[in-house]
Amino acid sequence: MIIGVGIDIVEIERFVSWTHNVRLLRRFFHQEEIVDFFKNHMRAQFLATRFAAKEAFGKALGTGLRNMELKNIRVCQNGWGKPRLEVYGAAQAMLAATGGTHIQVSLTHEREVASAIVIIEGEPL
Repeated sequence: MIIGVGIDIVEIERFVSWTHNVRLLRRFFHQEEIVDFFKNHMRAQFLATRFAAKEAFGKALGTGLRNMELKNIRVCQNGWGKPRLEVYGAAQAMLAATGGTHIQVSLTHEREVASAIVIIEGEPL
């Protein structure tokens, strides 16, 4: 059963300055995302898609992102490049509180914008 759906869109240009700000990276992104960021040549786009996914996750929860750190929401990929979300700490607790057990995520981008959609599945409590 679908618990919630969230979508977010961001302007990639907003993240250009973030590519040179390690403090912001550490505040908003999981340590493994930061490792992947430094391997990526489309860095602003990389950050924008992941940030959009984190925002979409909060919307899918129905609670927004209050009381959780964005770095505890990790965007990663499986062996075929399909994106997935891993959640830790308060984000994981909030997911469990909604009855959510599975997270689906899709990312997309164009030259100027990046977008993400998140679907949380499970059994409502």
